[in-house]
Amino acid sequence: MSLHLTTGQANSLTVTLYETDGQEYDYYLFVFQDDQELTEYTVLSTDTSTNPIRWNTVIITEGVDDRANGSVILGNEGYYTYSVYGQASAVNLDKTLADSGVLETGKALLDDGAGQTFEANDIDSDFVVNKINV
Repeated sequence: MSLHLTTGQANSLTVTLYETDGQEYDYYLFVFQDDQELTEYTVLSTDTSTNPIRWNTVIITEGVDDRANGSVILGNEGYYTYSVYGQASAVNLDKTLADSGVLETGKALLDDGAGQTFEANDIDSDFVVNKINV
């Protein structure tokens, strides 16, 4: 699964966590590892989905440091590897103390939301076509 996070805003992320071990958890611990720096960032979130057996929706706000309440300041823009763990604790930020093993893992992209910009260059060209009579 691939996630997209935008810097400085609340991000609604949809994941599928129930299917791994068939349990619902009160809290989900997300661990993001920066693919360049290999730094780990952890954040807790709760499921807001209306159908958690099929999918889970969590809100993670990037740009605010309140990791026990769904907010985290990640490092550089770019790609992260993420892992999700389930737990009953509302304060634990240590993946080794989570109640479950890894429920899901994948890639996440953090960017500023501006998207790519392209600059068009107009090039005027004159073509000369000569007709040769044979």
